[in-house]
Amino acid sequence: MSDSHANVLTTACSHTAQKAQEPRQRSIRSDLQTLLAAKAVTGNEDLNSIILRRFDTLALQNILSLHQKLSDLEGGDESWMKDIANINTRNALIKEYHESVLLYSKMLKLSEPPSGYVRDLNHVLQSKGVEDVWRVWHPEEKRPFTDLVAISPFDDPLTRFVAAGPLSIFFTGWIESFKRRQLLIKINVLRGVVAVIQFVVSLGFVVSALWSLWKLGNDIYTKLWVVTGFVVGFSIWVGLLTGLTKKESIAATAAYAAVLVVYVGSPGTGAGSGDTGFANIMVTEANITVGPN
Repeated sequence: MSDSHANVLTTACSHTAQKAQEPRQRSIRSDLQTLLAAKAVTGNEDLNSIILRRFDTLALQNILSLHQKLSDLEGGDESWMKDIANINTRNALIKEYHESVLLYSKMLKLSEPPSGYVRDLNHVLQSKGVEDVWRVWHPEEKRPFTDLVAISPFDDPLTRFVAAGPLSIFFTGWIESFKRRQLLIKINVLRGVVAVIQFVVSLGFVVSALWSLWKLGNDIYTKLWVVTGFVVGFSIWVGLLTGLTKKESIAATAAYAAVLVVYVGSPGTGAGSGDTGFANIMVTEANITVGPN
């Protein structure tokens, strides 16, 4: 074999080896970039809420693809199901379809992160040069993706409202924010304050309702209107601002209404009820005294 043929063969082999190594190199480079992105976020104490995408289009495409395969099997030849391997394939498809639907339904229930947190996360990723690995910002439309979810901790609307609004300035870690040159919220402090607010407001609904009913005395008609107003206000509070599920909101509202209705229906409650009882006793004594004469 001539030297030219040998060089050609050597070059061809080296090109083949290079092409074989390219996927491995790309995989290693991708792993390093994802590691940098993860470290960039875990090193930020404020971004302990992991913001991800649901990938709605791809998720629905996967579900519809499985749906189509199962529909074809259901309308196909029954002789195909006589083979054990085909039965196992069908069962695996059904399991995968059900799991995909359930998992996607759980993803839809995750809360949406405040826009300020999305901007902070995108800023951190850009500063590390790994924004392409963890995309939360639409590169062309210059806005966050519409299918973003937060694994934690924005599990109730009140926390999201405070974190996204001007009130977040009271929960800002100024020293850390100055070091990182971005606004960082102490999310654990915020969650603690929100929990206290929710407890105080819920307790206030009970106490204020009982005092209002006591001041009304024996005016049942007005009491019922007051109870209706407090129950409607309480249902709006627990349904929209506490993060409770629909069933939990209904149960809490029913328990609250039951307490007020029992108080309304109890005899001798309300301001002046004691005076009324004393007056009845005096009248009875007067009748007893006058009777024999």
